[in-house]
Amino acid sequence: MRSGESIEARKWAPFPALGSILQDKRAPDHYYGLTSVSDNVFDEVNRLHEVLVIVRENTVLIAAAVKAEAKQQRENRTGHPPPLLQDLWNLEKAFGWARSVFDDAIRELHALR
Repeated sequence: MRSGESIEARKWAPFPALGSILQDKRAPDHYYGLTSVSDNVFDEVNRLHEVLVIVRENTVLIAAAVKAEAKQQRENRTGHPPPLLQDLWNLEKAFGWARSVFDDAIRELHALR
């Protein structure tokens, strides 16, 4: 496991000038959730990134499953969206949320220049 010092050094390495003025600062507590086991924004972004990698590495499998699910949906004629498609829509929404977080950050950075 890396020491706290090396984690901090790695975090600020690409941004040394910012690191020199911000290295002793920490994110406010409200970003970490209510308890030590609460989900937080940092965990959520990391999980989404991991899911993105797994999905990208398995597009053939996912496409085949979507096709099979669509066929089953046509045969059963239920009025509900197929579960896999629903998951893909939910994942899209989650990525949209993450994109908006980073888009907001980019606008804030532009305002500082």
